[in-house]
Amino acid sequence: TDTWVGTLSVPGLEFDVSRPTLEGIVSKTVRAPRGAKRARVTYTVSARDEVDGSVPVSCRPRSGSRFRIGRTVVNCSATDSSGNTATARFTIIVKRRR
Repeated sequence: TDTWVGTLSVPGLEFDVSRPTLEGIVSKTVRAPRGAKRARVTYTVSARDEVDGSVPVSCRPRSGSRFRIGRTVVNCSATDSSGNTATARFTIIVKRRR
């Protein structure tokens, strides 16, 4: 069995091996309306890739969802056209209004 080591160079072809960068990944605390068990929470997360520019981000639970009292972890991911994926998570804390 032969083992070859080398570099592949194709003029005009660029290999994208870097994943997108997620921005806006910030934990936050909000107060629920008086007597409520949930609060609507909005947040903004974006992603930028060196080759593709802006790429779509998917977060669960989504921004604008009703979060229950307590801590909820939000998981976000973005994938560029080369299949490189970035993931991040942050926490939303909903407190009761006193």
